[in-house]
Amino acid sequence: MPSFLPVQEILAEEDPRIQFFSQLKGNDPRLERAGLILVEGDQQIERLLETEIEIDTLFLESHFYERFEPLLKNRSVTHSYTASRSVMAEIIGYRLHQGCMALVKRPDNVLFSELQGL
Repeated sequence: MPSFLPVQEILAEEDPRIQFFSQLKGNDPRLERAGLILVEGDQQIERLLETEIEIDTLFLESHFYERFEPLLKNRSVTHSYTASRSVMAEIIGYRLHQGCMALVKRPDNVLFSELQGL
């Protein structure tokens, strides 16, 4: 059974555990170099948690963690962090993330025909 590590609260934008998210946007070259994909928004995170896709890092406003906690009990997540809206906005630098972000392992290349039904 997958094991879920306890969530860690981030209290300041200088926290080194979350520096990868500093000014991070979906087309950031750091993502490709790290073999990761950025997922943003509560609906997208909820759908992600219902899949078997490997999640490297969750970064959520606290109330979203409470909402997603039942889905997290059966998932492996390498790192899980929460922060207040203001701290998260300081780290990210923009509001499009809607309080929910995840870094997932970039899957191996697949043929378009293999994606039917997704």
